[in-house]
Amino acid sequence: MNKPFSGSVNGRQFFIFNNTGHVESMIQSLRKYRSLPTAAHTSVFKEFGAKKATELRFLHIPKAGKAFAATSVHYCCELLDDVAIGVNMPASHHVWKFDPSCRPCLMQPVTANGDYFAYFPYIPSIDKGHIVTLLREPLERLAFQIDDMRHLRSMMTTYGFTNEDAQVLGMILSGKIVEAYKILFGVEDVATLDVMKMTVAAPQGRRWSPAFVSAAASCLPIISQKTRILHAFDQCRFQLVALFPGLFGCQTKLIIGRTCADPRPLTRGDVDLAKQRLQHEFLFTGLYERWNESVTLFHRKLGGRLFVDELRSPLGPEKLEERRVLRALQATNITDPFDAELYTYATQLFEEQWRTSSASL
Repeated sequence: MNKPFSGSVNGRQFFIFNNTGHVESMIQSLRKYRSLPTAAHTSVFKEFGAKKATELRFLHIPKAGKAFAATSVHYCCELLDDVAIGVNMPASHHVWKFDPSCRPCLMQPVTANGDYFAYFPYIPSIDKGHIVTLLREPLERLAFQIDDMRHLRSMMTTYGFTNEDAQVLGMILSGKIVEAYKILFGVEDVATLDVMKMTVAAPQGRRWSPAFVSAAASCLPIISQKTRILHAFDQCRFQLVALFPGLFGCQTKLIIGRTCADPRPLTRGDVDLAKQRLQHEFLFTGLYERWNESVTLFHRKLGGRLFVDELRSPLGPEKLEERRVLRALQATNITDPFDAELYTYATQLFEEQWRTSSASL
């Protein structure tokens, strides 16, 4: 690529710009950042020889390790040897914008608000052979995404939900499930609901899945109680959200080119396509749960220098609220069959590549 490329996914505009821009201005901005007392620094941890890739893009899957972007940035950028990469820094501190050597290599789709690591799916016309990503154990990833949705409701549309669905999901997550049922099933009084009424077309012209209807029906007596049993209420609201159209299969959907919350049902062929892309079209696939091994394997395969800020201390407990959501989902025996199969396959690929790379040392 030698010119700007722009497009849209699910109505979200993006551009990929890898021209060098005004080099002197960029260098001055980098010097200014380095002089800040808050600037974070790093150093080389290990050398892995010459780089074997000239272009790459980090495909960020929600709650599967945005910090892995630091590996992509360090790999592409030649002037950031001493700069620690923080992907949640304010836009004025996005140091990869200040290094002209980043642009020919770092092929990130950039949103209108300047987010370099948004949840953009695989774009076959420009991504083939360039994608690096991390996958995560599906139920844990789903639980932590749901917790994010509780606190960042205005960002639900970044997953691909419509404004209407985001509103209903917000109601369920905030405990206003009765009000949500009235919208979902087109009734004024939830006491009149039964499985038959839940199964027929909703006002939005939809039909709910049997699993969603079953969960909604079983939750009726629980949400109608004046005195709530907290763990039962949690199980209901988080189960309803997990079974809502678009929640399952986020990792699979992003890999086949859909948004994370695309409500269209996944098929056997979709999962097979995702597997094929991981094996034959992606540059590298790591595992969130094996973070440091993933960073190491990335460099064993692609060369370059591994920096200290790419590594993480052993992954400890996540936030208490995230674990609360996960426990509630585990108690309902929910599984994400599409992402579960894909994750198992990705783990097998990872293990094979790890053994091969270790044997060659």
